[in-house]
Amino acid sequence: MPGTNRAALECPIDILAHPGLITNEEADLAARRGIFLEISARKGHCLTNGHVARTAQTIGANLILAATP
Repeated sequence: MPGTNRAALECPIDILAHPGLITNEEADLAARRGIFLEISARKGHCLTNGHVARTAQTIGANLILAATP
């Protein structure tokens, strides 16, 4: 849903799980607040990992890998 990432990023969080099609503006806010963006290894949840990784790299945001057993 539009606005969901932004709303979460304005809360006192450490990790934004499932950021999906995160915008550059949202990634920048995460970077400035020290919030990690999740890369998910879970089947079906990983469809936007490439977008999240490229956006984070472009902006300089931190990433965290959520691996599943």
